[in-house]
Amino acid sequence: MLDVIDWKDGYKHFRSSSSGYISKKSVRDYIFNRYNNKCNYCSSEENLQIDHIESVLSCYQKGHLYFCNSIENLQLLCKKCNLSKKP
Repeated sequence: MLDVIDWKDGYKHFRSSSSGYISKKSVRDYIFNRYNNKCNYCSSEENLQIDHIESVLSCYQKGHLYFCNSIENLQLLCKKCNLSKKP
């Protein structure tokens, strides 16, 4: 049982640090500029969000800790497209 708790605590910490990273102004500005302030899927300019292409959970499970918040793994999606992604 201890291993499950340790894994969950580790994931919570990783998820929190990932959220903190993408909320940095410099990161947000870069991603928004990279995608010309448009959703990467539908080109909407409304309700834009930074999305992890490979999910934070998947990165954590696979040990892709450095890749998770890399520019190659971040994209700009509108809320509708982000919610429509399959986990």
